[in-house]
Amino acid sequence: MVALRRCDLLRQPNSRSCPWCPELASLDDRPVEASLVLQNLKGKDTEMQFMLQYFYDPSAEPPQDSPEAGCEVQEWMALAKAMAEAGVAVWGAPLLPPETATTLRKTQGSFATTDGPFAEAKEILGGFDVIEVADLDAALEWARRVPGETWTVEIRPVMNLDGVG
Repeated sequence: MVALRRCDLLRQPNSRSCPWCPELASLDDRPVEASLVLQNLKGKDTEMQFMLQYFYDPSAEPPQDSPEAGCEVQEWMALAKAMAEAGVAVWGAPLLPPETATTLRKTQGSFATTDGPFAEAKEILGGFDVIEVADLDAALEWARRVPGETWTVEIRPVMNLDGVG
């Protein structure tokens, strides 16, 4: 297993600065531009992978047994089909409710498990998709197609580790 530091991908070119590595932190404290991060993550590939994380407020959703909820499920299935047909789908899945989660915490080398989510939250993660598209703009276009009125989509580039190690 290769140990990587986040700085290896996020560091600005020609800079030895890294906010996450104390041995380098004093050398240079310039902020990292988001476009630079995407450029470094992209590397030589023409396509990038992005994770679309779907968050929702359960209090704003229709009851699960309502016709509205059934329609929304069909719309999600149609979106998954459209992603597959367009050749951008890598993988994805809906998630069971947070009550079904198990949380593992590591503190000073010891592990503790608890039933339930890590923290109470107004918005919860309902599912995700990993897509492969040309750039962030293309990922945003797919994210805008999310059904329903109350969803939040977090779009994050997937780190490319090809050639590392």
